[in-house]
Amino acid sequence: MVKRGAWTSEEFENVLTALREKKTFQEIAEMYGRTVNANKFKVYGYACNAILKDNRVKEDISLELNLELDELTAELEKRTNHVVSERPVASTNPVYKAKKPVVVKKAVVEKKPVVVLAKNKGNLDDIRNILAVVNSVQTLLTRYINANE
Repeated sequence: MVKRGAWTSEEFENVLTALREKKTFQEIAEMYGRTVNANKFKVYGYACNAILKDNRVKEDISLELNLELDELTAELEKRTNHVVSERPVASTNPVYKAKKPVVVKKAVVEKKPVVVLAKNKGNLDDIRNILAVVNSVQTLLTRYINANE
């Protein structure tokens, strides 16, 4: 495969359509000239954004795009290492409900991480000032994340 440039929206829609038609990543790679890994990276990124930003349920996305639920879950865990708690959300997909009723958990940030002062031989006042700034930035980011959910 030749290294290609940025994805066009039409090209990506074609990949999503092929997945909905139950094509494998290998078949899609051969059809559109992208590597299997490039296709997987782009599709799993799309799926994770749909779950984390658009509040879609991972089982729904998994069924819609014919993705392995275990792989999608692993990819979500990679992208949500900042999460400190979970809140249950019910699946809305009738196909999934027919197979097995379940409560799906959706990640929610509920408290900010705290930077802890490590023992250091440097100037402790400088380190404390730096940590105060870092903690302030973390607080602002957490507020921003929670406000945009």
